[in-house]
Amino acid sequence: MFIGCIDIETRFMISSKYVYSRGNGELKEVVKKAKEKTRQINIVTTNGFPAYTHVVKKVFEGMP
Repeated sequence: MFIGCIDIETRFMISSKYVYSRGNGELKEVVKKAKEKTRQINIVTTNGFPAYTHVVKKVFEGMP
């Protein structure tokens, strides 16, 4: 599987990774890299996979 974070305005790939399964650990790694590489993120758009909600909150809000 492929996990990718793309800037919707510029359409540039910010971070990505090929994985065997799409679990919280893999998602967190890609989202965390995207956060480190960008200055400001206002809106997060996903394909609806339920794990994204938890991972995005954990990475951006510092939830345990």
